[in-house]
Amino acid sequence: MVKSDAESQTSDVSLTQGFEPQEDDEETLWEVIEITGEKPKYYKVRWKGTDPATLKPWAQSWVPKKDCTDDLVLEWKRKQKEKEKDRRKCNVYSFYKAYEMISMYDSHGFKTREGIYSI
Repeated sequence: MVKSDAESQTSDVSLTQGFEPQEDDEETLWEVIEITGEKPKYYKVRWKGTDPATLKPWAQSWVPKKDCTDDLVLEWKRKQKEKEKDRRKCNVYSFYKAYEMISMYDSHGFKTREGIYSI
């Protein structure tokens, strides 16, 4: 049986936060748009809505990991994997670009052009 992308991502991530809904959630919970940062015991979250006093988005803040839902955490982990892939691609590109730049110079340090060789 072949795993879908969602299943393989879920199996790669251990969900240890343990968010548990409570009876008074409607009065005490605030809606989160996304996780934007991580520390060992906390996630930095972007809150939904705006501050009525300033009409600006609520300031991001650090919340205990246990207070974040599995959906938020899975999305955060997926984004982190994508960033890591992009970093690796960038490093490979940078290596080849540097090699290309180095090969533009001859053994005496003079810049060469394609088809023209210095002596």
